[in-house]
Amino acid sequence: FLVLLGITGLAYYRNFDQSARFRHLVGAMLGIGLLFLGLEFIQEGAAKLKYAPWLQEIVSSSGKSFVLSFVLGAAVTLLAQSSSTITVVAMTVASAGLLDISHGVTVVLGAGLASGVSAWLLGRNLAGSARQLVMYQLILKTAGVSALLVLLLFEYVSGLPLLLALFDKLA
Repeated sequence: FLVLLGITGLAYYRNFDQSARFRHLVGAMLGIGLLFLGLEFIQEGAAKLKYAPWLQEIVSSSGKSFVLSFVLGAAVTLLAQSSSTITVVAMTVASAGLLDISHGVTVVLGAGLASGVSAWLLGRNLAGSARQLVMYQLILKTAGVSALLVLLLFEYVSGLPLLLALFDKLA
């Protein structure tokens, strides 16, 4: 990604961003390069946070409760306005060893539901097809999260291997 950012810098230096032919390509390269740079910063920061006592306390308290993990994912998503960001942070915290798969899944599910709620909050004053799309997003997110939560709850209560076992196999 640093090579991509370097090439993008050269493209800006050579004024390719001013060309109608290359403007969008240069902008896309910059966005992708910065996205990967940001992900790298998040991973490095989370690795150092692994030893922060305050984060260990939060994760350990949420690690005891699936409901708290779900609510934490939803609340932070509503604040950040991005479920993808919360998912990336959850992945990074999990890779640092602070979050197990079952609680990571509930954080991501909370983030997914909150992204639908966030879209609804932002678009509740719309009308016509725009409002229909917002409602569709909310219904789709709610239905998907509900179905996965039911499967996870069934797996947890019954002990039968379902989703979490599948995720373990994929890893």
